[in-house]
Amino acid sequence: MTNIPPSKARKIWKDRNAKPGGIEDIFSDGEVVLHPRKSKVVQDSDNDDSDNDDPDSDSNGLSVTRSSKSIKPKKGFTPEPFSWTESDIPSTCPEIDCKDDVVANPSPLLLTLFRNRAEVIHREGIEADAVYFLNLKICVELKIALTIERRQRRAKKHGLVNVDFQLLANRVWDLKHVIDPLMSSPAARANTFIWTNLLDEFKAHEYSAARLNKGKDVPRDIVAAARPG
Repeated sequence: MTNIPPSKARKIWKDRNAKPGGIEDIFSDGEVVLHPRKSKVVQDSDNDDSDNDDPDSDSNGLSVTRSSKSIKPKKGFTPEPFSWTESDIPSTCPEIDCKDDVVANPSPLLLTLFRNRAEVIHREGIEADAVYFLNLKICVELKIALTIERRQRRAKKHGLVNVDFQLLANRVWDLKHVIDPLMSSPAARANTFIWTNLLDEFKAHEYSAARLNKGKDVPRDIVAAARPG
């Protein structure tokens, strides 16, 4: 056994009742052992595992105190950046109670609404209140766009896509003598054939001029008898 200073060693007596008589008894043939090392307890709230396989332990299994500055924070999940194109527009209205199809060529306003909706869903989820309000706005704008689209199809069907408005104005001016009595007073309209024929149609179909002005439920016979200028 290597030389050990007396301050670092203690004597184990086989007979516990025996007491050392002097310094010669201390350096007798009795068994000398080292004082046990006291380990330093380090509180670690993040790791309750006391296994010696910990990379932060030394060769004797004792914890090594680390500086808080050397501890790197765990990397959190980084969400994907928001991206959107017109191909992401749904084929039908996003409002749950509406089944209208999305128009083929959405207006700039509709494109903006669809993009804002996709961005809110990416950031807050599809259940966000902002998504609900955007769905309502999209639904309203879609109904307007669909109405315009139907009118354009109807105009195209009747060959009215390219209208010569100057020619139309000239035609109206040429019919001034017919239009003026209709627009002036009831007395002037009384002897006009177009007006008297219309009144007869009102009686036959139990219809009225007020309903005709609104353009609702116009009888087919009245539409057929109309004489556009």
